[in-house]
Amino acid sequence: MTIIGISPDLTRADPKTLGDSGGPITKDQNGPEIYATIFAIAPSKLEPNTIWTGSDDGLAYITRDACKNWTNITSSRRLAPRPPTARSIP
Repeated sequence: MTIIGISPDLTRADPKTLGDSGGPITKDQNGPEIYATIFAIAPSKLEPNTIWTGSDDGLAYITRDACKNWTNITSSRRLAPRPPTARSIP
């Protein structure tokens, strides 16, 4: 099996949010506290070659050319204390 990358990193990949949480002894291993994951991905129902993504650290991207180029479409307005999780793509 061969894995082929279809995009650059579409998350913030902030080192402060990539490590274990919960302290040095117990470390919370549930995972939701560790960010930089594509949380939602959806192909367009109307436009061929168009895919939307949303990450758990607040970024949204779109490709309209079958993953050759990706555009960050994240709102520049700060709506929450931390970036929201993109739970679904309309």
